[in-house]
Amino acid sequence: MKAQYTFLIFVGILSGCGDRDSTGPDKSEGGEVITRSVSRSSTALEKYISGQRIYFSGGEKDKHYGWIQFNTDGTAVADGFQGVKLTYKVSELTVNISAGDNESVVMAVEKPKIGKGDHLVINENGESSVVVVERIEVAKNKPSLALMMEYTEAPLVEKEIPFVGRWIETDPEDPEYRSEIIWRVDHTYTVMFVSPVIGEDGEVIPGKFDRDLTHGIWRVSGNHVYFADLIAYGNERLPDDELQVTEAIVLKAGQDGYEFVQYNNGLKFKTLGKPKKVFEQPEMLEFNNGESLKKFDIQKALKLAKEPAPEE
Repeated sequence: MKAQYTFLIFVGILSGCGDRDSTGPDKSEGGEVITRSVSRSSTALEKYISGQRIYFSGGEKDKHYGWIQFNTDGTAVADGFQGVKLTYKVSELTVNISAGDNESVVMAVEKPKIGKGDHLVINENGESSVVVVERIEVAKNKPSLALMMEYTEAPLVEKEIPFVGRWIETDPEDPEYRSEIIWRVDHTYTVMFVSPVIGEDGEVIPGKFDRDLTHGIWRVSGNHVYFADLIAYGNERLPDDELQVTEAIVLKAGQDGYEFVQYNNGLKFKTLGKPKKVFEQPEMLEFNNGESLKKFDIQKALKLAKEPAPEE
């Protein structure tokens, strides 16, 4: 996993379809057949996307990533739009996604049944872009932080068992990223992030590292792993506006390691976990004994943690 920072990103999908009057049969030859076909396309598209989450990527030089989820009740959820109420309506082969106050994005598709590799065209504020579908899965709702806390009293489910242990995590696209992490039976974790210090000139300062020991809670549901940092920055409770449940798609998990990918606020990154028999970072040495894999008193840790530092 990586530390998360929130900024708003939403990529629209463009329209590209001309206006078409579907209020009644076309009087030209074959017009009624066309109208019926359009109606069937709208119905098929709405039926297909309802209850689905679509992951996509766009951009050539500056690649960006995201996802949008179409719920069965006509509402939608999008990456980077936490807490924003979105709704959607299907017309022919386009989907109008609205955030209220006349703010909307129009997404045009090539065919009613969207598949991996398909192009989605987006029109937002008069500007168009094309994104490519990377994966589609059944819609999922993230558990609340309160529900995540309840899982610290729940037994492991089968898909969670492979995660319990000591690991070293890396990102294949970021050789500077490395962390030691322990996932416990009681759905808590402790992770030591070590990252190089970047100077004012944007260059790495040799031999200088930022160190951040973080405690949090986790769970697995379906093919997703959810986690939430609670204590970081040198034993400091995270302020309310930084508390969030992060989700990742589990690609593999077993005794030889795990792999998951995160789509988060326009970014996409992969985390590889490999078994680590003994931690080496000084802050993690106390978690090398067998009992450390079973339980960590997260409630006690929260009480002992320092209050969040006031904003400057």
